[in-house]
Amino acid sequence: MSLELLRDQQIAEILNIKLKTVYVYASASPERLPPFMKDALGRRSYQRKDVIRWLRAGGVQNSSQSLTHALLSVKRRSGRPRKILGT
Repeated sequence: MSLELLRDQQIAEILNIKLKTVYVYASASPERLPPFMKDALGRRSYQRKDVIRWLRAGGVQNSSQSLTHALLSVKRRSGRPRKILGT
């Protein structure tokens, strides 16, 4: 079982906010972001399952898009759209 991690840029896309806003939330209002982990270099990463659980619990209320759109709109680094939640 592989552990799929999302980065700040992908979280910004899910929540339909600017990347800079993710940085502000992480330091000032971490409850407005899904649970995250920090690696040895201080970079944040988000487990896919934690993001889905957070969105289902109403975390997306802080953003301007619907839960369904948020779950389906994550892009890979290559730019191809993909689903993070199976249908």
